Amino acid sequence: MINVVINADDFGYSKIFNEKILDLLNRGFIFSTTCLVDDIKPNQREQVRRLVGMMKAGRISVGVHLQIDPENSAFGKQIDRQCMKFRSIFGRKPSHIDLHIPRYRKKAIYARLREIVTAIDTYARGHGIPCRHVCRNEVLRDTFVHKAVTTTAPVFSITGKSYKEVMRYFKGMRDGKSYELLVHAGEYDPHKHTSLNAERLDDYVMAIRLQAVFESRKDVRNISFKGL
Repeated sequence: MINVVINADDFGYSKIFNEKILDLLNRGFIFSTTCLVDDIKPNQREQVRRLVGMMKAGRISVGVHLQIDPENSAFGKQIDRQCMKFRSIFGRKPSHIDLHIPRYRKKAIYARLREIVTAIDTYARGHGIPCRHVCRNEVLRDTFVHKAVTTTAPVFSITGKSYKEVMRYFKGMRDGKSYELLVHAGEYDPHKHTSLNAERLDDYVMAIRLQAVFESRKDVRNISFKGL
């Protein structure tokens, strides 16, 4: 059996993005998302309530999309603070953790990526939760070995990919392995100045189109991080 986690990054960044993520989760098209806990605002309370309801029903995995300041070397403390804030919002520990890399901070984060990923992996292993497999990153280049639970294969982002490219990736999947597809689901939010604003609707539509793969291939399962 091939296990595939489709994770929607950036819950909390925008009410518009949140709504599309919640729609995919509610319809059973995806079973996993990660939250920018420092971006969740009081006007998102109702959306958080709906997400908590799905968490309590055991249907989905909800994790922390870590916002790391690369100039602050206390990476472990940064991770712990955000995971504790997640607990205060959702009433339980995150089901998994991964790293948010905004374009404006990409160069600074990549300069210290090995230290940051090591801190994330150490925290995840110590708290018994999975983290994102990033070892095929252009900086790490398969030289980092995760000790925490991860998918078998490194994360694959569908953002900016054509349907043909994503189908080619599915064709290369192997029995007994697990994979994470990263999506930035949403639709255009005029109040958010993000490099991935326009592409979010494409990712939302792609997540829906992928259901045909799970329906036609009995050897591929759409799971949450709890299923690893």
